[in-house]
Amino acid sequence: MSEYNSVYALGENLYMKNAPVSLVSGGLFANSENGKLRIQLKFKNLQGKKIETLKTELVLMDVAGKTVGKMNFSVKVGAPFERTLKLFINRDVVRKFSCKVTEVCFENGEIWTPSVNDNWAPMSQVQALPSEQKSGEAIEECKLEVAETQKVEENIVEQPAETIQNEDRKLTVEKPKKTKKLCVNRKKTFIVAVACAVVISAVSSFFVIRDVRYNKAQAYVGQCRYEEAIEILQGLSGYKDADQLYEYIWYMQNENYAGWIIKNNLTEFSVPHGVTEIPNNAFNGCVDLTKVTIPNTVAKIGTDAFKGCIGLTKIVIPDGVTSIGAWAFYECTSLAEIVFPDSVTSIGSYAFYGCSALRDIRFDGTMQQWNNMKKGVWWSYNVSTAYVICTDGKVSL
Repeated sequence: MSEYNSVYALGENLYMKNAPVSLVSGGLFANSENGKLRIQLKFKNLQGKKIETLKTELVLMDVAGKTVGKMNFSVKVGAPFERTLKLFINRDVVRKFSCKVTEVCFENGEIWTPSVNDNWAPMSQVQALPSEQKSGEAIEECKLEVAETQKVEENIVEQPAETIQNEDRKLTVEKPKKTKKLCVNRKKTFIVAVACAVVISAVSSFFVIRDVRYNKAQAYVGQCRYEEAIEILQGLSGYKDADQLYEYIWYMQNENYAGWIIKNNLTEFSVPHGVTEIPNNAFNGCVDLTKVTIPNTVAKIGTDAFKGCIGLTKIVIPDGVTSIGAWAFYECTSLAEIVFPDSVTSIGSYAFYGCSALRDIRFDGTMQQWNNMKKGVWWSYNVSTAYVICTDGKVSL
C-alpha cells in the first residue's frame, strides 16, 4: 500500500475570534510512488449547534511562498463534528498552503461570516497530523480535483489510407502466401518490437525512479531533513522545481530567512515546522513582510529577530515559546496586535520599543502570571495601549 509523506504542515490550531469552528490541524502530503498531492484538514465544531455547510478557502503556494492557485470548496456537515477532509490536487508545484473558513451555515438557517479585519491565528493545544498517512485509511474524505488553467491536448495525426489505383481500374492485391521469407520478416519484426519494448521500459523506469527520488526529497524538505534531501536533489538538477528546492534548503539551513524573503519579494512567510528557535536578526529589515506564521515547535525568539519589519501588522506567539529577545520587534510601527501564550516567562529590553500602532496586547494567562514574568527595561515604550488583557482582568503596563 502506498504512503503519503508530509511535505508541509500548518502546525497550528487555527482559530478566529468568535468563530464557531477551528482548524485543528492541516498538512500537505505527497504520494511516495506517483507524487500525487493531497491536502488534509481537520475541523472541529466549537458550538453545540448543528452545522449544515462549511465553506473554506485554500491559497496554494510554491516553495518560495508565491500564490499559484486558490481553492474554494463547500462541505456539507449536518451534525456536531470533528471531521478530517482529504483534498486531492493536481498542481505539482504546490509546496505549502494557507487555509481559512469563509462561511458557516447552521441547520437553523443562521450564517456566520468572519470580520474583514480578523485573521485566523493559532491557538494552543495543537493536534498535529502524523508525518506519514496510509492511503487506505478509513477517514471521511472529500475529494476535489483542481483543473489546470490550460489543458494540453495530445497532437494525434491520422495518416490517410493509401489507395492503389491505375487510371480506370483498381488493382486487387492478393494476400501473400506464407513463405519462408515472410517468416523471416515476422521474426525481424518481433525482434524489433522486443527491442523497442526494452528501450521504452528502460526509459519509463528511468523517469519513474527519478520521480520517486524527487518525491522522497520533497518529503525530506517538509520534515526539515535537509541533508538527506540535498543528497537526492544533487542528481535531479533541471527536474521539476528541484533546483528551487535546493536553493530553498540552502537559505533555511543557514537560517537566512530574510535573504529568501527579499530575494523572492515575499510579503508572507511560514517558518518551517520543526524549527525550535527564531535566530537573531532572522527577519531584520524585511520591510515588506506583513505576516509571519510561527510553528508551535519554536521555544525562543532571538534578539533583533523582527527588528524594523514596518509592514508587520499582527503576530501570534505560539504556545511553547518561553522567551522573547531584546529588540525583537523594535520599531515594528504597523504592529497593532500581539498575543502572548502563558508559556512566555521573559521579554527582553526594548522588545516592542517604538511599536506605535500596538493597541491590543493579550496574554493567555492570569494577571499573577503576567506580573511574575521577567521583563527588560523599556520593553513596551511608546505603544498605543496602557494595559495588557489577561484571562482574569487587565494589568497596567
